[in-house]
Amino acid sequence: MKYNQRKKEPIYEQIANYIKQSIIDQRYKENQPLPSLRSLADYLGVNIHTVQKAYNQLEHQGYIYTLKGQGKYIDKCDKANKNIRVEVLKEEILKLFTEILYMGTKSEELSSLVYFSNKIYGKYSKDI
Repeated sequence: MKYNQRKKEPIYEQIANYIKQSIIDQRYKENQPLPSLRSLADYLGVNIHTVQKAYNQLEHQGYIYTLKGQGKYIDKCDKANKNIRVEVLKEEILKLFTEILYMGTKSEELSSLVYFSNKIYGKYSKDI
């Protein structure tokens, strides 16, 4: 796992996004333990609070769960978690579209972005 300090995206979001992508790519499986806060922070050379913020975000979004005294684990993607994730994604999409509109993006450019995203997503799902 690597992060880029020069990115506009905060480091905790880069960590969270890496873990999400690892779930999609099946590098992390259901009920698999995540590294402890301290071990991941030490490995990445970041503050433990940065990792905590990433894990909190993932837990809020339904990607991971905590077993008190045992650590954080990858959650299963059941109907309840899917509903939580869909709601979080709706909020993110609204933020994204607000940014796109603010930049004055034309509808052709937006269509191209959606097409490109769909093309990338297609390699992970046959339901498109």
